[in-house]
Amino acid sequence: MLGWDRDTIVRFIREVRSAINGTILGNKPIGHVDSWSAWANRSNTDVIDEVDWIGTDVYTYYEADRGNAFSNTTAVFDDIYNQTFAFAGNKTVWVTETGYPVSGPNSGEAVASVSNAAQYWQLIGCDRLFGRVNTWWYNIRDSNPAITEKFGITENLKTTARFNLTCTADSGAPAPVNVGSGAASSRGGEVLLAVSMAFFGLSITIWQ
Repeated sequence: MLGWDRDTIVRFIREVRSAINGTILGNKPIGHVDSWSAWANRSNTDVIDEVDWIGTDVYTYYEADRGNAFSNTTAVFDDIYNQTFAFAGNKTVWVTETGYPVSGPNSGEAVASVSNAAQYWQLIGCDRLFGRVNTWWYNIRDSNPAITEKFGITENLKTTARFNLTCTADSGAPAPVNVGSGAASSRGGEVLLAVSMAFFGLSITIWQ
């Protein structure tokens, strides 16, 4: 849907509703995914009115004009995430893309590194999202060598992640995510599987 205008998107949503009407998927909620800035654009309210939920993509790393040093990453995330809610009305908001690069060029004040990616997982994923908000984490594996920013939490789908995926017990994330106090956990693979399943479902707009 890249480059589609709002009228085309609305028409497509209606076509999907019509196509699944009377089928086993007929009562499933339909959503649309876009950047937070698109949802904050008043011209897109017609799309918001048409869907059951909206998916917002949030990357503090790319917010170069917002003082996006990692020390400010939670404030930047909260600001742009909440801007989606300001226009969502009564629609449920999902985080359909977020993450932090393990390597790549600087973006504004943001520095790509494994350490920052690990902290982002804890501060944003564990403390704010996991178990509370439908979340698609970007990315389990970097598949396009032309992209200089590398977000993969694994290297070519290795079973060992680049950083610890265990949320601390006081993070508010549910089991099996919060199974330790921050030390490496033997159950990390369960978290990795969940991330994998979420990533590969990214293009699906009908929640089953």
